[in-house]
Amino acid sequence: MAGAAAVAWSTLRPSFPLRSVLGAGCCSATDLVLNILLFIPFGAGLALLGLRARTVVAVGALCSGGIELSQLWFVVGRDPSIHDIITNTVGTWLGARVVLRWAARAQWWLVLGRVIAVAVVSWWIVVAFAVRPAIPGPSGWFAQWAHEFEGTVRFGGEVLSLTLQGQTMPDGPVQSAPALRAELMMADTIRLVATVAVGLPASGRAQVAGVVAGQPARDYMSVWREGRDLIAYQGLDLSIAEHPGVWLRLNDALPGGEATVKIALTTTRDRVRLTAESDGRQRESSLRLAPELYWGALFFAGDRGIERIRWWSFVPGMISFLGLGLGLQRRISLLVAGGAALVFGPLLTGTALPSWPVMILALLAGLGGQALAKPLQLFGGGGPSSGPR
Repeated sequence: MAGAAAVAWSTLRPSFPLRSVLGAGCCSATDLVLNILLFIPFGAGLALLGLRARTVVAVGALCSGGIELSQLWFVVGRDPSIHDIITNTVGTWLGARVVLRWAARAQWWLVLGRVIAVAVVSWWIVVAFAVRPAIPGPSGWFAQWAHEFEGTVRFGGEVLSLTLQGQTMPDGPVQSAPALRAELMMADTIRLVATVAVGLPASGRAQVAGVVAGQPARDYMSVWREGRDLIAYQGLDLSIAEHPGVWLRLNDALPGGEATVKIALTTTRDRVRLTAESDGRQRESSLRLAPELYWGALFFAGDRGIERIRWWSFVPGMISFLGLGLGLQRRISLLVAGGAALVFGPLLTGTALPSWPVMILALLAGLGGQALAKPLQLFGGGGPSSGPR
């Protein structure tokens, strides 16, 4: 029942992306892995009800097909795909296999547990690369001054200037895109600056200014207005996995009246900063580019979830380290592998280290996984404490 509820909650809710170019692709690595993981508990639950493996697979495929048809006909903002049906069915089969072969777990878990441990460490290291600032391809660069899109309104003020790395960006195609891209690849700091006359706030979301790039064109750096708040987007290497990344919000950033405001979106390898300066007053919001940002972004890709990302980033990290603890029999192996997962990627890429709460909770989850392995008898009758130290 819980597995079915999780599937329904994750797949049948409407999704309202700000712009279609920011949506994740149907066949990204992230999308495929999440589809498999989501249906493993569902398949396990069906097997626990006494259904045979073939029946479980058939039910999983039928349910997945029904979900995709619902997304096609009824559920707003979803992208149905045959690939989803395949990966969902694979997840259902894996869940059933775990239940049906549970009696022989001491034999196959020795191999599967190590595979899970290697996957967890590798994924954390890869994620450190994924949260770096992205550098788009050399073609398809356009500067946008207060454009209006479907679902947005027109900016009520006026854009006075826009620069990227100090280079003026007139509204329209960027003529020196290859040279600008080469400069960005060598830069330690990327900086987009817009000077605007605020104007009257509109009821809705309005683009202030930004740069799109690539084939197909995607937002690279952009600033939006919502009332007196500013919302900024910085493209990260998350886009390699067809994941758009996250947004940064700065509350009460804009003064009233016809004031002129200098807005800066500044990105280094370990942090994104959004500032607004007017009449000697400056407000700032920032976001650390640490591996846990990726985990939170799996749940909240849009700007409306940015505040919750910091909380949800704990959950996938703890779950992954729970799997790491279940897969490693010796405590020293857990500490070495866990340390490598948490710090090796950021040290290699220059991104921010995971926050201390994330590190502590992840390691506690790993120790909890090792403690859980004992009553589950994953390594035989004695669990982790019976193994050699």
